[in-house]
Amino acid sequence: MGMTVISSNGTKKSQGGRNSFLLAFAAVLVVLIVAAAYSSGGRSDASKAKPQKGAAAADRSMEDTKESVAIEGCSSEETPAGDDANSAGLSKGCVPLPSRSTFPAEALPYLHCGPKYASDSKGTELILLHGAKFTKEDWRTSGILAKLCDRSGGELSATALDLSVRADGPRLGDAFDALAKAGVISGDPATFVTPSASGKAMVSLGEWAAKGDGSGPEKLLISRIVKSWIPVACPAIRDASEMAILSFQKYGKPIFAIYGTKDSMGKTVTKRLVDVAGAQELELEGSHPCYLDSPDDFIDNVLGFMGLKEMAGE
Repeated sequence: MGMTVISSNGTKKSQGGRNSFLLAFAAVLVVLIVAAAYSSGGRSDASKAKPQKGAAAADRSMEDTKESVAIEGCSSEETPAGDDANSAGLSKGCVPLPSRSTFPAEALPYLHCGPKYASDSKGTELILLHGAKFTKEDWRTSGILAKLCDRSGGELSATALDLSVRADGPRLGDAFDALAKAGVISGDPATFVTPSASGKAMVSLGEWAAKGDGSGPEKLLISRIVKSWIPVACPAIRDASEMAILSFQKYGKPIFAIYGTKDSMGKTVTKRLVDVAGAQELELEGSHPCYLDSPDDFIDNVLGFMGLKEMAGE
């Protein structure tokens, strides 16, 4: 209950009303202080968040820079592969590959001979990979690449790649798509030659195709990019699942397995392809890289398998 106070001039004042005013003022002041603190804290949090966004953007920018650096100097313009006899009719170039999983963005050098077919032109195309101790240059220096094109009667488009032997099926798909985008190949299914360790990529395609979960792009790669497969003593076949090997048969992709007379491992994996997938087989005189030991026999048989031997007049 409020008190009534009489001032010195005799005027009456209510002490209760004064107290109510002070309490209301204090309440408003508390609200203002809390609001100011909340606003300050929100601004502080926002200012902390902004640098985080900036750091993330910087990280993305660094990643983009890494990709640019990785493919710097990779020109789509082709140049002659060399001035020696084994380089006649060959051109060289490179295409950029995007980053994927454990693979960085990188340049993919290649050698090419023969015509360049448009999509759906039904041209005959061959893509040659290489083993762990070799590069695309071995296809050139051995004379195999140029002779494949010469003996095909001008019908074969052949491309030798420096794709890492670590590449899996999806990475092989990246290479295929990059070559097609650059107009080096048509983008229609091609025949792949995979000596030794490079066979891992084709086995990976088979494993993806054999997966029972879904039908994603990786599962369909074998159907989209492969016309037929020529493995040369690929060790990855030993550990491949039977379903992976059968995938080539399932999707109508013929296998022509080659091995050397002095290569017991090559003979073993070739037998597995014959037994499981009904592959054709060929034994060439030579060691593990039998195509280098018997290049002419290799060329003639590859062209025969692709239906080009008669065009060469042989």
